[in-house]
Amino acid sequence: MKKYSNIILTFAILIFITSCQPTGEKRIVQQPTVKSVFYLPAEVIEVKQNIVTVRVEKPSLFEGEVKFALQLAQDIIESTYLLEGQKTTLDQTRVEVMRVMQNDILLKVLDKSHSFSPGDRTQIFLEKKIIAIRDFEVIMGRNKEVAKYVQEDITTALVNSGQFNVVERLKLQSVLDELKLAQLGLTDPEGAKQIGKLLGANVILTGTLAATGEEWNVNLRLINTETGLITSAFNRKGSLHEIKTESYRNLDNISENFEDETKLMGW
Repeated sequence: MKKYSNIILTFAILIFITSCQPTGEKRIVQQPTVKSVFYLPAEVIEVKQNIVTVRVEKPSLFEGEVKFALQLAQDIIESTYLLEGQKTTLDQTRVEVMRVMQNDILLKVLDKSHSFSPGDRTQIFLEKKIIAIRDFEVIMGRNKEVAKYVQEDITTALVNSGQFNVVERLKLQSVLDELKLAQLGLTDPEGAKQIGKLLGANVILTGTLAATGEEWNVNLRLINTETGLITSAFNRKGSLHEIKTESYRNLDNISENFEDETKLMGW
């Protein structure tokens, strides 16, 4: 009798221990973490009076396997570390960003004097920016919800990077309605400037997705509200679970007229 009691007690203990284990533990997938970036290491490569050109080092933002939406987020973050017209500091010296040429940044020194020389190692500090994200649109394909999921992942990554505050969607829509601007109107420099002024936004992000067979074709545009111009455009093709780097195409520092109006209907 005692033997059976011990067996029952042991069995009960095993059930209790098993019930305390987290359910579905084997299905947990480790999500990549995003690094917060507050300054970029840089090297001075040219000095002409109060104009200083530096070459910045852009860090890898994500650790772990990076999914589709996070690769898009990294493109956005890397392209908006510094915006033309933005004021910041190079070490302790006040500067204004004159031109962004991928990793080379042309800066105008705002202080009366400086001591920068070619070869100097320095740091350029990054100000948190305000970004307005227009709802992404699926222009080809039945699964309209994909745009929402991709946009949510991108928004979360942008906020977690420490680089952005995001304008509320309803506030953005209210301004668009007030200005009577459709998605197409965002490509107009004056319209983009107006939106930036009313929302206090530095950047506007727009995007479309199109299903092409088993792949998604994603186009994103970044508009600098200081200049009203499209500063970067991205095109990625791949599944939502896997993206091939060779399918990536990046167009930097393009004007708002890089496509004709017939091709802008999706925007």
